[in-house]
Amino acid sequence: MGDVNAPGAYSLNGHETVLDALIAAGGLCSRANDRKIILTRPCHDGQPLILPVRYQQIVQLGEVSTNYQLLPGDRIYVPSLTLWEDIKQTLHLAGDGETATKRD
Repeated sequence: MGDVNAPGAYSLNGHETVLDALIAAGGLCSRANDRKIILTRPCHDGQPLILPVRYQQIVQLGEVSTNYQLLPGDRIYVPSLTLWEDIKQTLHLAGDGETATKRD
């Protein structure tokens, strides 16, 4: 699963959603990038279907369009924040709503 508290494979009973799986995995770690969560779903042509998960919209707004019902073979990937993303998020939270940007 990636950057969750209890990564691993979980059995499905046929009614779970992405959010159910993330809860079963102990939730997101503090360094999880909740804006880049994806669901990969196997397809008949061998190429996986990659579906974006809008985690904040699911948990804060109740938006269910990306809280997909899970199917056998589905995998959820929760990436970690990169160092720069982590710094930007920290600056944004500590500032007045403006984020500093790096210049070359």
